[in-house]
Amino acid sequence: MGEGVAANIARICDIWEDCLERFGGDGGYLFGAFTGADIMFAPVVTRFHAYGVDLPAPCQTYSDAVRARPDMAEWTTGAIAKD
Repeated sequence: MGEGVAANIARICDIWEDCLERFGGDGGYLFGAFTGADIMFAPVVTRFHAYGVDLPAPCQTYSDAVRARPDMAEWTTGAIAKD
């Protein structure tokens, strides 16, 4: 992994951790309930998973919560079917 890639991953994790700490509460998502912010980051979550990026615990928990959503499973299944 290049230095620039590592820096971008760290920046995203900083954003996620800040949002989870300040606004996440017990909801498991960046602002508690699932919002547009989580939808925006869904492709990033997918990329991190696909490339096996080692995430800090809070970010991994968030990533797992996003990936566990039924609509994410539907989106992933649809994307695979298009190949």
